[in-house]
Amino acid sequence: MAENAVAPYDPAKLMDAVRDRIKAEFVGLIPEDAWKQMVKAEVDRFFQQQDAYNYGYNEHRKALPTQFQTVVWKALEEDTKARVKAFLESPEWAGEWDSNGQRKASEAVKKIVVEKSGEIVASLLANVMQQAIEAARARL
Repeated sequence: MAENAVAPYDPAKLMDAVRDRIKAEFVGLIPEDAWKQMVKAEVDRFFQQQDAYNYGYNEHRKALPTQFQTVVWKALEEDTKARVKAFLESPEWAGEWDSNGQRKASEAVKKIVVEKSGEIVASLLANVMQQAIEAARARL
């Protein structure tokens, strides 16, 4: 198997590991069959989708993420934040100071502003212009 390959999920191995770890704390207190059933129920619950009810304007049911999905998304979020932070802290994104003590944008930021200046101006002015047109139309 390749070094970075992900091993296929085997619920039996997970249940065995969880059961053994918990059992080590409560040795002999609960019969083996009961342990197996309890651990299986908890592992199943960890991966089970649950419904949430929203009793608001539009009452509806929606699926909450499983506990497993929550763990995965948290790990992905932390990894993504770390990668974005490292990217934005690279020298190409660092601002500079000119000889007069004024802050200057980096070349990477300048390039984006030049490439996207039309979209930037449009997004800043579009609503203001729409309101002006509607006000003029209302006066006519």
